[in-house]
Amino acid sequence: MQQFFLSCPKGLESLLEEECRKFLGESLKGLRPSDGGIKVDTELNSFLPYLLSTRLASRGYLQLGQWPINKLQDLYDLARDFEFEAWMDWRQTFKITTLFDLKAKYVLNNSLLASQIFKDGLVDRLREVTGNRPTVDVKHSQLGFLLRIEEARNTSKIAPFMLTFYLDMTGIPLSNRGYRAPGHEAPLRENIAAAMVMWAGFGEQAEILIDPFVGTGTILIESAMVLAKVPPSFLKLRDWIKGRRPYDMLEHLWFQNNARLGSQLLDWANTQVTVGEKSLTKIPSGILWGSDLDPNALILAKKNLARLGLDRTVRLSAGDALTILPPGPPPGFVVTNPPYGERMGTPEQSHKLFYNFAEHLKTHYKGYRAFLLSGDPKMHKGIHLKTSCKRPIRNGDIECRLLGYNLF
Repeated sequence: MQQFFLSCPKGLESLLEEECRKFLGESLKGLRPSDGGIKVDTELNSFLPYLLSTRLASRGYLQLGQWPINKLQDLYDLARDFEFEAWMDWRQTFKITTLFDLKAKYVLNNSLLASQIFKDGLVDRLREVTGNRPTVDVKHSQLGFLLRIEEARNTSKIAPFMLTFYLDMTGIPLSNRGYRAPGHEAPLRENIAAAMVMWAGFGEQAEILIDPFVGTGTILIESAMVLAKVPPSFLKLRDWIKGRRPYDMLEHLWFQNNARLGSQLLDWANTQVTVGEKSLTKIPSGILWGSDLDPNALILAKKNLARLGLDRTVRLSAGDALTILPPGPPPGFVVTNPPYGERMGTPEQSHKLFYNFAEHLKTHYKGYRAFLLSGDPKMHKGIHLKTSCKRPIRNGDIECRLLGYNLF
């Protein structure tokens, strides 16, 4: 049994825990909530399919070690004594990221210095064992190491802090599904869009879902994959079975030295792609709808949908969210991310739009359930609708709220 850490945007921890328990079932031997994620105890062959199926996690890490530390200089000796040669080839580039909890940040202060000290120990270790010096590459590394330094929580502290040392398993964030057009940075992270859809309860029945601020289609694409029960890694898995290498772990020594595990995971990926291709074509037309005032956004949304073969299944139209009517009778869902912040210009404009949109829903969408992402904790004030749910979520640097309304 091994230990893993799954990171996620703050606010999604409980939903990620629920997803993890449901997927892993009896193979899950332990699960502990953590700041910005969950810690998981299970077997590697059970964890890897879940890692490539989670809709909510941002990154997945394999725990390589855990040690008490008193000061930052302890990191050098720990790295110097660790058998890195079993985990990496000296020719592979690497990077180290260090995260402090509040106590460690206050006392130890400098996370960049922590990474530097640990890096020195790693380099000296490999230089002594192999005679060669590995290279740091912050932007395009082949291995990513994570140091989490937290206050020691147990009662018999032998040191004030605990270092947990992880290996990043995928490299590219799991929230990067591969369907967004290159060069376009959408404001909504894919795993947050998935969380909105899951919290709404969409997919349990084939009810209509509309996104009146569709943007580049993220919510609709995540909804389609939930409805079709297709893993969000679908495009990456398809790349893998075609001979590409979309995940860092495929180049890691621990993975390459376990041919049986690699073969089993590739067989699983083949099945997911084969079944997924059929499932996506079976989504009924007229279930998923989107509209936007921006014609360029609609062009990008259509291109993104086409990457999954959904451009003819999902109905897109140009229209104003403040006037567009429901695409069908209730029950149904409105799941959307109204513009706020820089996308609107001023907070006053954001509040006015949010208020007018809520009034429009109240009048014309009776029998629907609406789930709106607000970029301002006070955005819903003054709206004469009772919230059915109010969940804090961190979307990048923005503190958001997912607000749910039953429109009766």
